[in-house]
Amino acid sequence: DAEPSTDIAWTNNGLYTLDYISGFSEVSYAFDLHYGANLISFFALPEDVSLTNIFSSVEGAVTGVIGEGVAASPNPNLGWVGSLSEVQETSGYWVKMGAAGVLEGAGQPTDPETNYDLHYGANLISYPFSGASEIGNTIPEEEWTNIDGVIGEGVAASPNPVLGWVGSLTTWDGGKGYWAKVDEAVSFSFDLSSIGKTLYNQPLLKAPDGMEYIQSMNQAFYFIEDIIIDGLPISYGDWVLAYRGDTLVGARQWNGQFTDIPAMGSDGSDDTKNYPSEGDLVSIHVLDSSSGSIYHIDGRGFEWSSNEIYTLGLLEASKVPELLSLAKAYPNPFNPSTSISFMLSNSGSVELTAYDISGRQSIDIFNGYMDAGYNQFTWNATNLSSGIYFINISSQDINQTIKVMFMK
Repeated sequence: DAEPSTDIAWTNNGLYTLDYISGFSEVSYAFDLHYGANLISFFALPEDVSLTNIFSSVEGAVTGVIGEGVAASPNPNLGWVGSLSEVQETSGYWVKMGAAGVLEGAGQPTDPETNYDLHYGANLISYPFSGASEIGNTIPEEEWTNIDGVIGEGVAASPNPVLGWVGSLTTWDGGKGYWAKVDEAVSFSFDLSSIGKTLYNQPLLKAPDGMEYIQSMNQAFYFIEDIIIDGLPISYGDWVLAYRGDTLVGARQWNGQFTDIPAMGSDGSDDTKNYPSEGDLVSIHVLDSSSGSIYHIDGRGFEWSSNEIYTLGLLEASKVPELLSLAKAYPNPFNPSTSISFMLSNSGSVELTAYDISGRQSIDIFNGYMDAGYNQFTWNATNLSSGIYFINISSQDINQTIKVMFMK
């Protein structure tokens, strides 16, 4: 029972091309959601689009759903409460998870000719298909000049007048949500001609162990044209790191001109409390993947604002003169082990010692030689009592302390 519903003429050995047939039966979906913030949308929806129905498969794990200017959270007595009550096919959503889960459902697929009316600024939208397609081929070219960029979960793309679309985000993917940034109100429908003809985004390489950061609902991206390190261009494979003070808030492996560096911001959760807020500055550093040396962008701090895309020109970096930071132990709180990660500017003797909150109990974690660059050590506190401990790192030119909590 598909549309068009009128009869189609038949002739022997005839060939007919129908542009589009609607009325398909239900399609199903299953989205893997990780702990924390997940940016999603729906390419199919059932008749009942209430939050109670849509998120029933992750009940108990989902802690909140946030749309553009609306939000809701599950209450054990009242059900879902807040300004958001139903899911819309044209909208994207941040789904906050207290534990990993699989969001399952089924429904009628979204009309491929769905129209998107975007207002000036950042619009949280869906991608209405189950497949994938290249950004540049799917957005009508006449709208390119009005689009400043597209931001996904930890990835971004921006149109460049010479290079075309640049950044880590190369395709729209079914089931993902996106922030579309426009400089004036526009109305468009996705171009159907390239749907399903391209692969999904290639997964981005994971940052080195100990340099993980929490995905936030608030994020900014710095598109860097190039970086010169001590007179030489940055190498493919080096890591570009974003910090707010001593807290790592983003990392991306350098992959050429206008690589986009993510910087997560504070979104009100405990996981992101040390991340930047509006108007704060972030610093950018480079990790030489071959030597482990750390370089920093000379004398520069870069403004941070949520959902902002910054285009930076040629930057110059020099070697960090001392220990960059004692990274936040991860996990923290922990049971029974936590990894302590840090950077050394010089090779030499390093001592790691833990103290209880009274300062009387001393535990030797490590005492020996370490190479310059990135280092990581795992501390297992199985035989200790629960409580707060202070880990001190001492080398030839630095002495720093970090607080951790052991919870059995």
